[in-house]
Amino acid sequence: MSRGRPAVRPDASARRPQLLDPSGLVVSHLDESDQRRVEYDLAALRLRPAMARSVAERFAQFAGPGGTWRSVNSSRWAFDMLRQFAQFLAEQQPPPEDLPDITPAMWAAWRLTTGERQGRLLKFTAGFLRGHPRLPQGTRDLIMRRLPAETVTETAYTTQEFDAIKRHAARTFRTGLLRIRANVEHLQRWRTGAIEESSPQWRLGALLDHIARTGRPPTYTARNGQERIRYADAVVLGGSRAETTWARLFLTPAEARALLTLMLCTYGWNAGSIAELDIPQIVSAETDGPVVYRVELHKRRRRAPHRYESRNLTDWGARSPGRLIGEAVEATGPGRAALELAGTPSSRLIVWHTRDNPAASVSLQFAATLEQLAGSRTRGDDRRVPFGQGSIEVNLRRLRKTFVVANQPDLMQHRRDTRDRVYVLPDPRTKQETRDAIEAGVNDAVEFARVQFRAALRRAATDPAADTATVTCGDYHHSPFSEHGTGCRASFLLCFICPNAVITPRHLPRLALLHRSLDDLRAVLPAEQWAQDWDVHHQRLTSIKQAPDFTAAEWDDALTAATDDDRQIIENLMTKEWQA
Repeated sequence: MSRGRPAVRPDASARRPQLLDPSGLVVSHLDESDQRRVEYDLAALRLRPAMARSVAERFAQFAGPGGTWRSVNSSRWAFDMLRQFAQFLAEQQPPPEDLPDITPAMWAAWRLTTGERQGRLLKFTAGFLRGHPRLPQGTRDLIMRRLPAETVTETAYTTQEFDAIKRHAARTFRTGLLRIRANVEHLQRWRTGAIEESSPQWRLGALLDHIARTGRPPTYTARNGQERIRYADAVVLGGSRAETTWARLFLTPAEARALLTLMLCTYGWNAGSIAELDIPQIVSAETDGPVVYRVELHKRRRRAPHRYESRNLTDWGARSPGRLIGEAVEATGPGRAALELAGTPSSRLIVWHTRDNPAASVSLQFAATLEQLAGSRTRGDDRRVPFGQGSIEVNLRRLRKTFVVANQPDLMQHRRDTRDRVYVLPDPRTKQETRDAIEAGVNDAVEFARVQFRAALRRAATDPAADTATVTCGDYHHSPFSEHGTGCRASFLLCFICPNAVITPRHLPRLALLHRSLDDLRAVLPAEQWAQDWDVHHQRLTSIKQAPDFTAAEWDDALTAATDDDRQIIENLMTKEWQA
């Protein structure tokens, strides 16, 4: 079997690009796709010169090859976090000259300063600093302390709100899809010569051909220097607005955002992954059969071996999983064709036109990042969806959380444990919706405990002469477990459900020892044997421990106060019960 040939080594002159400039203050970050480069000038932060160079070196470690910031968006967010930390350091009296001057007291003051923002801001600065070798050990020890958990403030949408957003996105995108579909069909008929020349429909086809190639209708330069559409062409097109000119063949920014929102609500993928989708491959297509699209997902936050996933979605008709993918390819096809004619081809799925002015030069764009797509705006677009008497603000993170919370784990891109721990349990809506079930479960447990536990709990002293090994017996000769008139022969473990038994604080040491002995026994017994012979007794003792008649402190004190005689008695009883 051939194992291939080793890769060609680079020549001796090959070097990794330098991230720091000669001054040691400017860091260059190139994202892993080699498409975007950003320079960060750490001299712009209000830091002392030595501190600025140390922070720049640390910043370059995170932004360099093998660092945790693989995209420009991550490094920009980190720089904004550092700007706030630098402002805090500059306000100290005196400001620290370098990292060794950041004392534990200074870090404690920063932790207090962050206040409600400590979830993200404090977590970032702690991760940024703690691995630096020149940080004082006392400060590092304080940084390594566990941070409080972030408070979940962003809840999932209600079912009604989620459905309203999805319907609005579908309506907006479908408006653009039907408009583009009708004009593409007209353009194809014109190009095949199926339309009679010199007719208004033929002229419309010619204008559509010009828009498809240039991204705009033909214009002329007016006396005031502005580009205008000829009146005769405006009559054929139906006006000079965007929806009657370039939008006949290209999605508007609002429609492109609606497509991304609709795909998120339909498939539950991350918004960033949707924005970076390439054109899906067609892995199966029959003449009269369904079409199978293979969608390649790129998840940047995962480690390198696990960043890429694929989904096979079949389009067999309306409401099928692959229908939206096919419609997205159809609606954005003219945009990719125009980009190729302009010399800037793109394989991205989501493509849209960015200009409202029909007389402007071609301005097509593809969604290289989520920010480019979500940041594009049109006049009058405030990203709100009508709902009831008001409106809902569309938040992509909340939409993603709503999809995850509402769907079963087999539809997710992660394990059930991750779904429950990260999405479902921290969401306040989950606590509200499960309140009745939790209350019912607690009430059932209390009722079960009442049925199982029948011994009386009293704080008043009882006669020690009537004590058994664990409780006080009120009627030794009339036990429910033995024939009346004879002495009780039942196991000492049944005293806890005997109506003749009375438990007082005097009995707690042996009960606490017995409870701990059962805990030790459970650790070594097979699960089936434990459930069959010992679990019910353990539950009854736990009911005594949690009873409101005795406090938790009393139980703990009783365990400490147990004597050697108490331990010997419990050991003998457990041995006898085990042998029986």
